[in-house]
This record gives sequence, structure tokens and C-alpha cells, in this order.
Amino acid sequence: MGAFFLGLLVSVVVSLLYTGVVLFTYKEQSVETAQILYVAHGLLNGAAVGLVTGLMARGRAGAWAAGALVAALGAFFGYTNAVPLIIAEQDGVPAIGDMMEIDPLIPAKAWWGANGDAEWIALLGLVVAAGTAWVLAHLVGKRSTPLPPPAPVMPSGPVMSSGPAMPQGPGPVPPSAPVPPSGNGGGGVGAKTILKGVGVVAGLVVLAVGYFLSQDDADHAKAGDCLKNNGTTVAPDLQVVECGGAEAVYKVVEVIPDTLETSRCEGRSDIGYQEQTRGGRRSSGKQFVLCLDEIKK
Repeated sequence: MGAFFLGLLVSVVVSLLYTGVVLFTYKEQSVETAQILYVAHGLLNGAAVGLVTGLMARGRAGAWAAGALVAALGAFFGYTNAVPLIIAEQDGVPAIGDMMEIDPLIPAKAWWGANGDAEWIALLGLVVAAGTAWVLAHLVGKRSTPLPPPAPVMPSGPVMSSGPAMPQGPGPVPPSAPVPPSGNGGGGVGAKTILKGVGVVAGLVVLAVGYFLSQDDADHAKAGDCLKNNGTTVAPDLQVVECGGAEAVYKVVEVIPDTLETSRCEGRSDIGYQEQTRGGRRSSGKQFVLCLDEIKK
């Protein structure tokens, strides 16, 4: 129980720090920055909880699972706790009471997001937190588990006796049990082991975040999606954004796959946009045309 409550305390502290960061920087954060910060908090929360749980609980798998759950809850509440604080900062403290009367689930809905990409990121943060906590608790716990005490060593010299000497057996005298070397052979936490575990998890997080952030590229656009242009008219770089926002400049009317002929958009939309994604050794990439209408503002 001590490992659980200490892990819970550490998770609460890390979550409060993340909540404060969100509260004071949300106006300057882009969608991508907010998502990366959220996943990074899950990684940090899981690492802190996993380290404490491994040190306290050692080899108890039940405690590792509890630590993973605590870290996931910390990632969730770290984000949702910032929502009422932002509402209070914008509209005053009484607005929190209004929120509770109208819809107390607004923080959870804001965490879940309004589109598929945000939902994946929300779940990714929980998985990262729980997975990191489990892996570190396992590594640290295994390294911290002490070795069993050595077997008693029988004396190897002759024993004086007042009675008659007993005959020697036919076999050789068994050697005494080896004494384990002194030092941290089985105890202590290896710094290299911890760093390797954190490095593996961090690498997986980077790959996962990169994958999910790429889901708003133009090649994932669907009819009805809105786009912004991060590039220029000559070299456009279209990205899916929420419709109704200030960044949205185009709306997808139709997606035509397996072609680069923008002329097929004539009479259907204002603009035709074509793109071919980079392929691999077995594929030439993805070809498609987006028929776009300019959003009138």
C-alpha cells in the first residue's frame, strides 16, 4: 500500500505541474504543441510513478499494475483539471458553477476532442503513461529484488571427536557452497537499465506522435473537411483543420484517388489540388486530387 500511495502522490504533483503549464500557455499553444505536450506529460508522469513504484514494491506485479493505472489517471486529470481553470480565467470563478450545471462532463469532452485525430491522441497519452509506469516499475523492481541468503557453509577441516573415527565414504567430500560476491550484484537500481527503458519508451512515443500528427495531412482529407495552407500558392502545404476556425481557407468538395488530373474538378469546385506522396520500395506512393472550394469570409 505504501508504494501505491507514494506513486499516487508523485502522480498528483506531476499532474498539477502540467495543469499549471497548460493554464499559463494555452493561448500560445497550437494544436500540435498541445498534443505533444499532453503526450510528453503522460511519459513524464509514467516515468515518475514507475520509478517510485519499482523502488517501493520491488517484484510485486500487482503494484506495477496499480502504478500503471495511477499514471494513466494522472495523465487524464492533468488535462481535465486545466479546463475549469481556463474557464475561470476567461469568464470568472462563477463560470465553473455554470459549467457544472450545464454539463459537468465538459472537461472530459475537451480531453476526448472533437475529431478522430484528437481521440487517438487522447488514448495515446493514457497508453504512454501506463506503459511507461509498468516498464520502469518492472525494470527497477527486478533490479531491486534482493538475492536469497546463501546456503550455510559446512566446515571443511577435521572435527575432533572422543569416539572412534567413522570410516570415510567412497565419494569425494562435496565442496562448500560458493559465497556470492559482495557489492550490488542483485540489489540496487542500474542507471543504465533505467535510461535504456526510458529511451525505448521515448522512442516509441516519438514514432507514435509522429504517426498520429501526420493524420491531418492532405492525403487523409475527406469530403467536408476544411484545410489551411502552410505553404505558398506555388508550393502549397495543405493541412486538415477544424471548420469554422480562422485558419480554414478551403473546404474539400470531393476526393478523387489514383489520379493527378486536376481538370476533373472543373465544374465541381473552385480549385483542383493534386499530390503524390512518397512511396517505398514496393509502392510508387499515393496519388490523389482534392476538389476544393474557397471559404468565403
